Amino acid sequence: MEAIRHMLGFYRQIRASGCPVEEDGDMLLFQWGVYNWGHGETYSYDITRQFILSDGDGEISQLSLTVHFSVTDLLRSLKEGNRWCGSPDEADEFESFIRDHEATRVIETVQPLRTTLAWSRT
Repeated sequence: MEAIRHMLGFYRQIRASGCPVEEDGDMLLFQWGVYNWGHGETYSYDITRQFILSDGDGEISQLSLTVHFSVTDLLRSLKEGNRWCGSPDEADEFESFIRDHEATRVIETVQPLRTTLAWSRT
């Protein structure tokens, strides 16, 4: 999926200032499943980049790229879950996991409802 490739490229090429990879300060999270984020139930296929500042307060922020789909019986039958990527050195294996994942194979055959890109502090 093109959205995943773009986020992985961003992660591989650009380091976040003040968020050391070796301290889990700059990680990727792939997550999938049926959720209701206040706008009705959708199947969410998401990759999020999480930043944790090392300046003492440990402020966390996230940049999330989410593709939403209408919930079907097939999508609902997929167990929701997630997987972390802890460093750019793991990005190739992480990309393979996503590419080969059952959720990826299914959503590639379905028309998305919408795609969102959101940055938030947690």
